[in-house]
Parts: sequence; structure tokens; C-alpha cells
Amino acid sequence: MTIFTVTDCTNDSQLQDFINRATNGDTITFACSGTITLTSTLTVKRKGQNGGNLTLDGNGQSVILDGGNSVRVLLVDGMHLILKGLTLSNGKTDDSGGGLFISRNGEATIDNSLFYGNTARHGSGIFNNGGKMTMTNCTIAGNSASAWGGGLYNNFGGEATISFCTIINNTATIAGGLTTGHPPIKISATIVANNTAAKFSKRQNGSDQMTSLGFNIESGIDCNFSAQSTDHQNTDPLFNPAGLQNNGGPTQTIALQSGSPAIGAVPIQMCPPIDQRGYLRPTGISSGDIGAYQSSYLAPPALTVP
Repeated sequence: MTIFTVTDCTNDSQLQDFINRATNGDTITFACSGTITLTSTLTVKRKGQNGGNLTLDGNGQSVILDGGNSVRVLLVDGMHLILKGLTLSNGKTDDSGGGLFISRNGEATIDNSLFYGNTARHGSGIFNNGGKMTMTNCTIAGNSASAWGGGLYNNFGGEATISFCTIINNTATIAGGLTTGHPPIKISATIVANNTAAKFSKRQNGSDQMTSLGFNIESGIDCNFSAQSTDHQNTDPLFNPAGLQNNGGPTQTIALQSGSPAIGAVPIQMCPPIDQRGYLRPTGISSGDIGAYQSSYLAPPALTVP
């Protein structure tokens, strides 16, 4: 196993080189912060007989992988990508998955990341094309599709599980927030709100092919969050009107206002120990918050200089 460390965030040459050289079990970390504007798509592709896995970890820095409104940001083909603490923005393709495209036999485990401002025909933030995807503590915001699924599109037998995420302010012709073919997306403790679609008034936030595992909030009734008593439909999550901003951590997040129905709504034993920022949920509390942002938290200790 090799750990590659990106030290130059002013261009993509070093990062592209590390991804091309990486093999099964390798990790790419960052010792710099900044916006890395891509000259071509970052392609995580199987090498040889075995797919293996690659970790791309931006925690500890503030790194934006930016498609420059000209290229898709990431493509996963036959490998397992573990994505942590990164922003994927301004990816663009005339096809699907401006931010991230997961091909058949590809897999992505995504934590503490932001998908913002990507454009495509389908699934502008993420398109899962028959692969496997697990997403926790992430925000999908401000992405725009010319057809289906502004934020996320899962289809062609793809498996998708989403928990403790925030899906907001995405747009599409149909299903502004997220949509799925077969099988349904499994979704829990997630906020889907204020997404818009040009067609079909009942598909603003998304399509109804979702399997709710409970504790979801939707600003409308599009996602069929009615099977579980812990779900809330037609509910304003009361986000901070400032929207996406630097609330700490490696990526921007959207904070909750006081009195939000998302606050303290999930039994603490179901909650991951940290939120999207990497901030710890306090010990001794009995419940945590729905979505990617925890309103009460223990900030990481300040770094000390030897």
C-alpha cells in the first residue's frame, strides 16, 4: 500500500499522476488546500484482473476538485473509490454525472463531501450507472440537469444507500433533487428540500421510488416519505438562509436554524460519531440531527505548533 500526498493544489498534474500510478489499496491525501481545476476527468479505473480500492482523502485540508465547467470531475470504472472530505464542483458533461459517474461494476463510498454546481443531462451531481454507492454526511446542492435528476440519478440496477445527507436547491427538467430506476434508493436521516423541476409538479424534489429507512425530511411529498412514522413530509427544515458557507471542516455546509425539526430527531445510537465537517456529536446526548450538519457539536481541538 502506498500513500501519495498532493503538495501542489494550483493545478491537477500531480493529482492526475498519482491517480494514474495508484493501485489496489493505495491512498491519496492532500498537504495543501485550494481549488484544483481539472484539465481532464479524474479516472479511477481497474488495472489488471482485480479491481481493488483507492482512497481519495481531503480531510484536514479544504480541497475543491473543479471541472472548470468543461470536464466531468470523477469517473469510477471497475474500482472501489473511497472519497472523503472533498468538494466536487463545476463538472460538466453532455452525458451523465457531471460531478461523479459510477460505471457498472464500479463502487463508491462517499463521506463528508460536497457536490456543488455540476451540470449534465442526467444526475448532474452523481450518476450511478449500475454500480454501488454508499453516501454518508454529504451535501448535494446547486447542481443542474437538463433531463432527469439534478442532484443524483441511480439507475440500471445500481445500488444506492444514502444517510445523514442534505439534498437541496438542485434543478432538473424532471426530479430536481434525486431520482432512481430499479432498485429503489435506500434513504435515511436525510433532508430533501427546495429542489425544482421544470415538468411534473409532483416531481420537484424527486421521484417516488425510494425505500425510506426512516427519519427523513422533505419539503414536499415527491419522495414517498410516508411509510415510516419518523419521516416528515411537507416540512420546512429551517435551514440557515445564508445557505452554503464555511461552518468549519473541509467542505462548506448548510447550518440549521434554531427550532428546525431536524434537530434532535434521530436516536443517537443511529448517528455516525461525526457530521459532514468532522465535528463530534457530544457525548451524553440522546438524539442527533437529521442531515449532514449537527447543530450541537464538539469542535476538533485546535492544532498546536511544536
